[in-house]
Amino acid sequence: MILALLAVAALLALSEPSPGGRVEGQEPADPFFDPLPPGAVLRLGSSRLRHRGSVLAAAFSPDGRRLATSGSDATARIWDALTGRELAALTGHLGPVHAVAWSRDGRTLYTASLDRSVRSWDASTGRERTRIEAHERSVTALSRSG
Repeated sequence: MILALLAVAALLALSEPSPGGRVEGQEPADPFFDPLPPGAVLRLGSSRLRHRGSVLAAAFSPDGRRLATSGSDATARIWDALTGRELAALTGHLGPVHAVAWSRDGRTLYTASLDRSVRSWDASTGRERTRIEAHERSVTALSRSG
């Protein structure tokens, strides 16, 4: 049954492309206008809100407009919560990032990693602000007080 539904979806997608589908003279794209891999004619699902490994934590910004995620790929990412577009990739940790937390004003994102560090990031630029590497063991949780 599922295979039949997938086949029907594929035929519909190929016969009547959506605005983000195949447009003559342009590279094929999904309905979000994200390019498809070479040779692909259809994407099941979305390429948005993904890490290269497991997602380990997620937190919405105080205003609800952004979503921060962290993963086993040693990154944290900031996404537009409405569209799913990646706004920033926060790189620098040397191990999986197990926790994310927003500042009260939403300008700073904090991350904690198995690399024994806690870092703060400028949420609008993705640049690292501060780093604390004084922990003897992995840091797996964060909490904002107040």
